[in-house]
Amino acid sequence: MFDKYIFDTYHELIIKTVRGFIFNNKDNTDLSTYMVPEPNGYIEFDDFELYKIYYEVVDNSKLKLEIIVIADVIVRQYIKGEMELDTKSKYVSVYVDMELDSGIKVFNIYNAEFKSDQYKKNKNLMLSRDWVPYIPKKEFDNIAESFLKKYYPVALRQPTPIPVELIVAEMGLSIHREKLTFDDSVFGKMVFKDTKVEVIENDQLVSKHFSKGCILVDKDVVYKRNVGSFNNTVIHECVHWELHKVFHEVRMILDNRYSVSSSWTEENQADSSMWSPLDWMEWHANGIAPRILMPKVQTKIKIRELFQTLTLVNPDISRSELVREVVDELAEFFNVSKQAAKIRMIDLGFKEANGVYNYLDDRYMHNFAFELEAFDNGSSYTITSNDLCFEYCFNESFRQIIDGNKFLYIDNHLCLKDKKYISMTKDGPVMTDYAYEHMDECCLLFKVKSKKYTTISDEDYYDYVLNRGVTRESEIKADFVEILQNPSLMDQLPPLEMVKLSKNISDLLKELPFEFSGTLRSHRKRKKCSQPLLANIVGITEKTLRSYETKEDNLPKLELALAFCFALKLMPPISEDMLEKAGHKLTKIHQHQVYKLLLTTSYYKPLAEINTILQAAQMKTL
Repeated sequence: MFDKYIFDTYHELIIKTVRGFIFNNKDNTDLSTYMVPEPNGYIEFDDFELYKIYYEVVDNSKLKLEIIVIADVIVRQYIKGEMELDTKSKYVSVYVDMELDSGIKVFNIYNAEFKSDQYKKNKNLMLSRDWVPYIPKKEFDNIAESFLKKYYPVALRQPTPIPVELIVAEMGLSIHREKLTFDDSVFGKMVFKDTKVEVIENDQLVSKHFSKGCILVDKDVVYKRNVGSFNNTVIHECVHWELHKVFHEVRMILDNRYSVSSSWTEENQADSSMWSPLDWMEWHANGIAPRILMPKVQTKIKIRELFQTLTLVNPDISRSELVREVVDELAEFFNVSKQAAKIRMIDLGFKEANGVYNYLDDRYMHNFAFELEAFDNGSSYTITSNDLCFEYCFNESFRQIIDGNKFLYIDNHLCLKDKKYISMTKDGPVMTDYAYEHMDECCLLFKVKSKKYTTISDEDYYDYVLNRGVTRESEIKADFVEILQNPSLMDQLPPLEMVKLSKNISDLLKELPFEFSGTLRSHRKRKKCSQPLLANIVGITEKTLRSYETKEDNLPKLELALAFCFALKLMPPISEDMLEKAGHKLTKIHQHQVYKLLLTTSYYKPLAEINTILQAAQMKTL
C-alpha cells in the first residue's frame, strides 16, 4: 500500500527520471526484440509500471529507496520497406534519499540505472514488507553498541551504569510518568506524533495531550517492580524510536488516527511464524534494551571483576552464594533487575548463573551450583511436576531409572537417595547444603525442549528456568536424555545403605497384619497419627475411617487407598504392600503410571501438594 502511495505521490518526478535515463542511455542497453532485431534509435514510451520498492534504514527515520519501474519502450526498424514496431520492457532502478517526520519530509532522487539481476546489499537495515527491520538475534549486541556509540559512547570504554535520562535527552525525547492501565498490562508507550492519549487519573480514564517524542512510563513501575524495570522500560521505548520510527511514520501516513505504540508486559508466546509486525518489534526491543543497559564487552569485564573481588572478600563463600552475589552486584551496578542481570550472564557464557533465582511450580527455589563442564547449554537440573509426570509415562529409560527407587523429587530436583545429599527432618527429606553445591553429583539433568519444534529459543529457555508456574500452559518441556547424565551418577548409591534400608523395610513388612484393616491401623499408629487427623487429611469421617480399620471386608477404592499412602508418607515398597491388601495393583495406563511415579519420588510430600501436582497434570485429585 505504501509502495503505491510513494509511486502515486511522486509519479511525475519518478517517470521523468526514468524517461530521461533510458533516453540518455539507449545506446548502452539492449532494446532489440524478435520483431525489431536492430532498432534504429528512435524510441517512445508506452507505459510505466511500478515493479517493487526496496527500503533500507540509514538512521532512525532516514531511508534509502530503490524504486524499480518497468518501462515499456516502443522501438522501431525499417524491414523490407515497412516500419516494424514492437515494445521492449526495461527495468530501471531509481535511487532515492527519503526522510520521514510526520509525513515525507525529504524525497530526493540521486541516481538511476538499469536494474541488475542481483540486488545491491549494503550495511543498512533492510525492511520487511511490513516496514519492520530485519534484525537477527546475533546482531542484537552490534545494534546495542551502535546505539551507545551514537548516544553515550562512554559506556563502550569502561563499565558504567547507563544514564537513561541523559540518553533520552540526547535523543530529543522526554519522559512522562503516568498511570497507563488499570491492570498494569502496559509499562510504556512511545508517542510518535502530537496527539491525545488516554491515561488514568483518580481511577478515571482521561484524555491528555502529549507531544511527539514523549515516552510515557507507568508511574507504578518502580513501586511494583524496581528501578531496573523503569530503566529497561525507558530504553525499550528508545529502541522503538530508534529502530521502528519508520514503521510508525508509514502507519501514520496511511492512517492519520495512528499515533502511539504500547509496550506490553507479556510477550506473544505463539510460534514466531505467527507473529505480527508489532510482535517482531517487541522482540527487538525486549532483546536489545538489556544489551544497551549491559553492553557486551564491558559487562564481561564487570562480571569477572565481581567474581574476583567477592572471592577475595570472602574466600569461604559457597559457589551458589558467590554467583547469587555476583548477580545482585551486577544488577545494582547497571541499575537493572536481578532477572535481567542473570539472563545477561547466561547470554555471555556464564553458565553458573543458571543455578540462582529460579522460579518453578509457583515458588522460588533454593540456589544451587554445579561443575561447569557437566552442564550442557539449554539444560536444567530442575523439572516441573507436570513434566516429571509426562516423562515418566512416555520415556521408558527414565521410568526404569525412577522405578529403581534411587531418586527423590525434592525442590523440583530428582536427587540421589544418599545421606550425603538428603537429610531427614521433621517435615520430611530435604537436600543437604553439599547437594545444592554439587548438583552434577546427585541430580538428574534435563534438556529443555519445544513440544512442537526441534529447536528452542533462548527466550523460551529462560521462561522455563526463570519464571514457570506449575499450572501454566506452555509449549516447552524438560526431557530426560540419558547421554547428558554424569556417568557415575547412577552407581553412586552405596550398596551398604541399600542393604540396610532393604532389611528395615523387609522386617517391617513381616510384622504387618495380612489384611488391609490391620495394616492401615498399624501404619497410622506407627506414624503417631490420630484418627481425627488422618480422617481430616484424606477427607472422610472418623466413623468411615474406623470402619476401614476394623472391618476386613471393607476395602477402599484406589484413590482413597492412595490417599492413605500419601497421608501416612509410606515408602514405595510399603505403599505397594498396602495397595495390594486393598485389592489394587497399578498397571501401565497413564493414570496409574503417574500414581506410581509420585509414590516413588514424592511419597514424603503432603497430600495437598500431591493433589496440586495431579491438578497440574489434569488428573482427578485424591
